[in-house]
Amino acid sequence: MDFIPFKIPASCQIALFGDTHEGSIYKHKEGVKEVIKWVLDSPKRYAVHMGDLAEAITIKDRRYDPSSIDPESPLPLDQYRNAYEELLPLKKGKRLITILDGNHDKTISPNGEFVRDVCFKLKVRFGTSSCKIMFQDRKGNTRFKFFLAHGRKSLSSSVETPEGRLYAMQRALKKQLKDKASDCILMAKGHN
Repeated sequence: MDFIPFKIPASCQIALFGDTHEGSIYKHKEGVKEVIKWVLDSPKRYAVHMGDLAEAITIKDRRYDPSSIDPESPLPLDQYRNAYEELLPLKKGKRLITILDGNHDKTISPNGEFVRDVCFKLKVRFGTSSCKIMFQDRKGNTRFKFFLAHGRKSLSSSVETPEGRLYAMQRALKKQLKDKASDCILMAKGHN
């Protein structure tokens, strides 16, 4: 787990987004553009990418499905290059806080080399698969903290009603994050 100090103004908004899976035809390209635009529309907005920048599935992977490959981003190298280009507008004004390493990213680079490279080019800290962000005032005093993880277990429920399913999934998420970082005002998980 990495510890990331980050200075913010007294009032701000922070978007957590991820699982963008560059290289998959199922990627919601317009949704990602909308989040980036939303962050850039105000000087007091920041973003964290919660992991799985790229689909990063090779032919040897059991999840490989040639019909789901985006022809504009077929190879993992293309996928990370395109993910970098997509996040590049957030580099200006230091609006991207960190990028986490997701389970798809780990399939082709267990030590996070591809995500580290994107982080290096964007001049942001590599968040590893989990991190604690210490948000600081301009003097360096910690104001509050977030615990963020990409995670690996899925959240699902077979409860019949939508309300019951939501409650069951919330309980499962709470259980997965239990005892991770009690000093944080927010604990969040990507992957789902």
